[in-house]
Amino acid sequence: MRILIGTYTRGTASDGIYRLTLDLRSGGLSEPVLVARSDNPSWLISQGDRIVAANEFADGEAGGELSVYSANGDTLALTQRVPSHGADPCHLACSGERLAVANYSGSTVALYEWRRGAVGDLIRRIEHSSTGSHPRQATAHPHGVYFTGGELLVPDLGADRIYRYDPDDGTLCSEQSVSPGAGPRHLTRDGAFLVNELDNTVQSVNDDGPAVSTLPPEWRGESSTAEIVRHKERMLYVSNRGHDSIAVFAVGSELRAVQHASTHGRHPRHFLIDPDGRWLLVANRDTDNIVCLPILANGLLGDPVAETTCPAPVCL
Repeated sequence: MRILIGTYTRGTASDGIYRLTLDLRSGGLSEPVLVARSDNPSWLISQGDRIVAANEFADGEAGGELSVYSANGDTLALTQRVPSHGADPCHLACSGERLAVANYSGSTVALYEWRRGAVGDLIRRIEHSSTGSHPRQATAHPHGVYFTGGELLVPDLGADRIYRYDPDDGTLCSEQSVSPGAGPRHLTRDGAFLVNELDNTVQSVNDDGPAVSTLPPEWRGESSTAEIVRHKERMLYVSNRGHDSIAVFAVGSELRAVQHASTHGRHPRHFLIDPDGRWLLVANRDTDNIVCLPILANGLLGDPVAETTCPAPVCL
């Protein structure tokens, strides 16, 4: 199975987008190879035969960029570059004829047409303005975009809100507040669960159940959450940067923490689970390594079976 790796290139040894191979039988990982030179491609999505990258920077009035690539043998060929209409684009999503990007520092969400493998016209540039109580919430910070349930959901770290938009034209449908200072970051793909970066909690979006800490009770250091993935309905995984772990939760009437597994590296910004649900790959940004952990029958994570190096990996 081929996996693409988005990286931070500014101030690191990375040159852009890399590719590795995961052996689905053994969990073995190949050495990553460079497949496209790209500037800070911190988030990648695939859409048909195209790869779209969010180039996370804040240069000039346009802010960051989106780059579109097509597969060309062992490399990716750049087919399009467009402005992201905000500084530091950090997350992308595509559904049918729409593509959305969250611009973290620009406090904006851009909604585009997506047609025949290319970014089309800008439909709407949505500006967020609400702020929160935490020092990092002096401005709005859209941190994710998710097409689900007939809506475009946008968790905003700076505003302590989840915004719900019409995916066709970007008009606001409703908004949902979370605890002050929580810092909503990412949602599961189905929009059912939310991870909060600033207070290190995870919660259900659709009921009034309590937010649950992603850290063990004895932890006293600094940490912040990053990615969240729901697996086979019954398990939830969240990465902790600082504690450097994957927190594992059993999904029931309430969320119950069942494990904190080491990522065997520092700052696990992103991870993914293979389609068969056998392996969890985690990208440790600050130690330049990607680690493969087996997912056991009970949903817990086993000891690493493979590791490979890649400069500043931040998206798989």
